[in-house]
Formats: sequence, structure tokens, C-alpha cells
Amino acid sequence: MKGKLDKAGNLHIWRGKAWKLQDCPYGTLCGDHCARFTEPHLYHEGGVNLRICGDDFFIEHFTDDRG
Repeated sequence: MKGKLDKAGNLHIWRGKAWKLQDCPYGTLCGDHCARFTEPHLYHEGGVNLRICGDDFFIEHFTDDRG
């Protein structure tokens, strides 16, 4: 899985042939502005674990453009 945080902190996931901005089931965009979103925990070679809404997501190829 490929994922990234854009400069505004919004989460994008690569699906098919394009980046898809991820919607939140609670009515807004998924991103670092949310209390349910933890900071990415680096594993190896760019792979991270994200805890979002109480679930863990492992993203093998991750970029963080927040700066």
C-alpha cells in the first residue's frame, strides 16, 4: 500500500492508478487534524504504522509532505 500526507496533513492512499483523498466516516477528511489520527510510526525503509480511529494501518511506501 502507498500513502502520503499532503502539506495540509490530509491522508491520500494510492488506489488503482491515482491518489485518492481519504474521507472520514465522521464527516470530514482523514488527516492529522483529527484526535483519532496518530503520528506515523516509522518501521523500515519508509514503511509506517498509522493508528486511525482505533485501527492500525501499515503503509509500506509512505511520504510526509507536511514539512
